Amino acid sequence: MNELGYEFALTLVDASPEYYHKLKRKYEHQTVPMIVEYDVTGNEKFIGGCDDMLQYFADYADAPKDTEEPPNISE
Repeated sequence: MNELGYEFALTLVDASPEYYHKLKRKYEHQTVPMIVEYDVTGNEKFIGGCDDMLQYFADYADAPKDTEEPPNISE
């Protein structure tokens, strides 16, 4: 994500099992990583895990070159 110029925050859940379980329930996702995208207005979109994130960026790489934003995978 650094190479692509994206800003991101990494939250380690190892030291906070309560927070980890809260995230698992919220996103109905049982493994880490849990990738969540926030837009400039604060809207949240759950991307998924590692494979989902790789697909998200693969779809962006395959998009026409005039595309400035990664595609919306929830469509």
